[in-house]
Amino acid sequence: MTTDERARQHHAVIRANVDDLYAGRIDHATFRQRAGALHEASRRDGPQVEDALLRLICGPRS
Repeated sequence: MTTDERARQHHAVIRANVDDLYAGRIDHATFRQRAGALHEASRRDGPQVEDALLRLICGPRS
């Protein structure tokens, strides 16, 4: 799996977790737990994946 594909996968999980939180399907504690696990997973994938994920979320760096 490429760096961008991995970043898009992480981004999809983030969006799903936010959707679940706002829809009331999960509480804040569960959201924080999932977010922490996802953060660790993206760190394990390396800085390139973290950078690609940040570009997806925030846009390109100026």
